[in-house]
Amino acid sequence: MPTGIPGASPFGTMPGGSMPRPTEEEEEADVDMKTTENPLDAQKAPLEPSEERSIVLHEDKEYFVSADVLYPEAEVLVQDEDTQPIEQPIIAPVKSEVYQYMETTMPKTSFSFQFLTSLMDHPTLIRHIAVVGHIHHGKTSLLDTLVAETHPEHPAFAPTRPQQPRYTDARHDEHTRAISIKSTPLSLVLPTLRGKSHLLNLLDCPGHLQLTDESTAAMRLADGVLLCVDAAEGVMLHTRLLLEHALSTTDHALPIVVVLTKIDRLILELKLPPRDAYRKLEHVLAEINSILDRAAFGRGRVSPELGNVVFASGLFGFSFTLESFATMYAEYHAPKKGRKLG
Repeated sequence: MPTGIPGASPFGTMPGGSMPRPTEEEEEADVDMKTTENPLDAQKAPLEPSEERSIVLHEDKEYFVSADVLYPEAEVLVQDEDTQPIEQPIIAPVKSEVYQYMETTMPKTSFSFQFLTSLMDHPTLIRHIAVVGHIHHGKTSLLDTLVAETHPEHPAFAPTRPQQPRYTDARHDEHTRAISIKSTPLSLVLPTLRGKSHLLNLLDCPGHLQLTDESTAAMRLADGVLLCVDAAEGVMLHTRLLLEHALSTTDHALPIVVVLTKIDRLILELKLPPRDAYRKLEHVLAEINSILDRAAFGRGRVSPELGNVVFASGLFGFSFTLESFATMYAEYHAPKKGRKLG
């Protein structure tokens, strides 16, 4: 035990003030403490190298499986330079031949071509008409009706034809898409109710809203406008734009004749009774007149009484005005010779 004397040893003091020697047990304990590993030295020991802990450079990293591993049987060719010429596209576009339908021989018509050319010398008997309207409102079908009237022996208008002729659609893509893409001119000689023949230069214009430039160019050349409106659908957005454009094309508004096409839809599809069909047609004409009142300041009006409204059906191939129908009705019910009405 310590004695409280400075410099005293816990093992006691030897005579003469010298320190006592440690025993054998104490020396063995001291040796064991020296040989014990330090925990800090164990943390500083080098770790064994492994793939998970190894440092991989960026250019040596593999984010996806290589083609050799994924397709071991495939042959991989790596080219440093492009062997394809710069003029040749990587993916070549699909090109198809664009062709037009043309008459190989002169068709037989109800008028002679000599008479047609003779009418060209009389400008008062020539009419340039732009046939415009919304898409799928029966413009091409209306012209098919007129062509069938003047081309009675044409094979395209045979009763056993498999599909609609679409005579003015001369392009292959127009027949494929079933729409008109380019304006097509057509010259016909048609008589009036009094038998006076006129040369009509008709321009079948496309009805798609993005092809309005074709209708615009046709109106600049035309003397009048033949506006086709579907009797079932009524006035559409493009119909309204064409009406306003026809009234502002030149210094004076172009004469407008409204053709209510596809009137058969009122009976076959909508199945309207006669009174409701009449109200439907009346509503369509009232909407057209409201546009004319705003655009032409009340100077224009369409009505069957004025003779500027035509009723037509491309499916059954007929068209008539109020005057022509009355004339046909009177001729059909006219009394025969020696027979009196009543």
